[in-house]
Amino acid sequence: MIVDDFITAFEDPDYGKQNPFLVLSSAALELKKAGLAYDRLAPTWERMRDERRLRRGIFKRKPIHLIKYGEQDITTSHDEWLGLAALSMLFDNGETAREILDEGLIFGLWLTGKNEKGYWLDSEWFTPWRPEYRAFMKLAAGRKISWLENFAMRLNVQTNIFNMNRIKILFLDGLGYDRAFLTVAEIKLGTKFKGWYGRSILFKRLWDDA
Repeated sequence: MIVDDFITAFEDPDYGKQNPFLVLSSAALELKKAGLAYDRLAPTWERMRDERRLRRGIFKRKPIHLIKYGEQDITTSHDEWLGLAALSMLFDNGETAREILDEGLIFGLWLTGKNEKGYWLDSEWFTPWRPEYRAFMKLAAGRKISWLENFAMRLNVQTNIFNMNRIKILFLDGLGYDRAFLTVAEIKLGTKFKGWYGRSILFKRLWDDA
């Protein structure tokens, strides 16, 4: 069964290693969209969340125990911010989203580590300063978003055509967001998102069977 295969795939810490939370959120959202038992990924989410939590509200791309033994330790990305928001919405009723917003920020910055070149400064730290990304995390946390955050989020969904837009649309749909807006976004996106995950046998199987 495809759900079992996804569970097995995520047991390997290198599966989706560049953006593990984003890839896990995509798998869960796609399974939900297909009417399959996405909730069986809940233990996978809990394991990945706990083994990648550096401290409250701060998460790494790699499990902490692997980083201690030489795995590359780099700052977490805006892609991962979105993945964490979606996973928190799906699996823990916004608890992790609230943890990030309330405990993971310093002066509004998400200080998750050095960049890929080893410098103690990275543009990803400023993800929470971007109103569209604040909106995603606040919605996952069950909090009200401002007019600016809502406007920026809608603009972002309308103009971004990569794999993340599929996740954004499915995430917002799960929250009961403006269906008419999401329908237009879906039509505009078409199947472009499949180019990103199309190299994954599991995602291809999921789409082919849907």
